[in-house]
Amino acid sequence: YSASEAVRSIFENNLFGLDIDPRAAQLATFALLLKAAAHDRSILASNLLPQVYAMPEKEIFTRQEVLDFLGEVNATHADALYNALVLMQQSQNLGSIMKFNFTNQALAAITTQITAWKALTPTDLLQQELWKRLAPYMQVLQVLTQRYEAVAANPPYMGGGNMNDGLKTYLGSNYPDSKSDLFAVFIEAMIQFCTSNGKLGCITMESWMFL
Repeated sequence: YSASEAVRSIFENNLFGLDIDPRAAQLATFALLLKAAAHDRSILASNLLPQVYAMPEKEIFTRQEVLDFLGEVNATHADALYNALVLMQQSQNLGSIMKFNFTNQALAAITTQITAWKALTPTDLLQQELWKRLAPYMQVLQVLTQRYEAVAANPPYMGGGNMNDGLKTYLGSNYPDSKSDLFAVFIEAMIQFCTSNGKLGCITMESWMFL
């Protein structure tokens, strides 16, 4: 690979990031662009950005909007996607620990539809408006439903006594083994993001061995 090819391949295929705080996501994007420009200055004049996203603002979607997005041929996956979008209304409270229940066929259908909707013409005004609302959700959903060779994080620290009711309830149902501290929950969640031979790196204190 040339430097230009390598930078573009990394941005398109190899590097993904999520954060609850939009400003943190913006700073990470800026830092990555500077790093990329050190190898290929033309990247700054392109429209290519690293796939770093913030958890989306709360947005409510109807079942009909989910069906409009999926199309008739994929209607069997509507319930799974609708339930995921309902859960993601809490994305700024739960972050990357959200769990989704998709089959491989459903994920393939969603990916196909994302590609199609990105190519919409400006004349499709109603579809463009729906996609504008859906796109931030789809970006995060795709990142959270992939598996990775390497996962790295500085997980948040929060004991159960400081959690709000929504977070505490979700952890009790989905992470009963690690719910005592949010950083332990994140470690458990990120193990699931790894491929079978993947690597996980977290900034933690020694208490991870006991929590």
